[in-house]
Amino acid sequence: MTIPNASSPDPATDPAADWGTTFLNRFDFKVRRAGRVVHPVSGEHFEIGADVRSQTFRRSFGEVVLFPLVSGLIRRSRLHLAAVSLAGTGGAAQPAADFFKQIAGPEGLDFQDDAFYAVGIFSPGGWPEERLQRSEIRGNAAFYLVHKLEGTRWGVLGPEGPLRHLFDPEILDEKRARARSALDRHPRLVLPGDQLALEQLLEQEHLDAVTVRHVVEASDGLFRIIDHKGKTYVQRCTR
Repeated sequence: MTIPNASSPDPATDPAADWGTTFLNRFDFKVRRAGRVVHPVSGEHFEIGADVRSQTFRRSFGEVVLFPLVSGLIRRSRLHLAAVSLAGTGGAAQPAADFFKQIAGPEGLDFQDDAFYAVGIFSPGGWPEERLQRSEIRGNAAFYLVHKLEGTRWGVLGPEGPLRHLFDPEILDEKRARARSALDRHPRLVLPGDQLALEQLLEQEHLDAVTVRHVVEASDGLFRIIDHKGKTYVQRCTR
């Protein structure tokens, strides 16, 4: 399975359109590659085989990629995974207050009571501050609010759980490259013996421990992970 490349914004056009395309393509790729996803409420597993097809369509609020998943033979359970790009439907304007009603309504995804919906929404203009302060869970739906950050990073705001990573367009190779760069250039990790608390590094660079540990193990002895007095540190060994 080929990883979709990030679209390179054309300086002569609105870069939001390229970001929107990357968001949708990477979502499609991550869902298919997962092979199986877990219902965030019931814990039920949904298999994603080669026969599973996504639906791509456009609504008034933007372009949509939808995976309608079904599990079980007798008591069928439904989980709908959807990515929505607002790029090209208002430029950098922030979504209106009634935006979620538009998505859930009959002119949008037409939410049904017997299904659970996990919806990632990319807004090229970011999100209003009041939305960033709360988790977007509404009835039988969980919303993940996505916006572009610097480099390969994307911000994903929404409930923690097994589906959140599907809406983060940054792929593993990009994240590992970012972790390697962070270790190489960090002012606290210049000389042999220099060390930095792992927790501090993760917070500063918006990384996860699994990624950093992998990069350290693959550094050919440049760095190592040490534990001291109940805390974990990254230490430079050689230059």
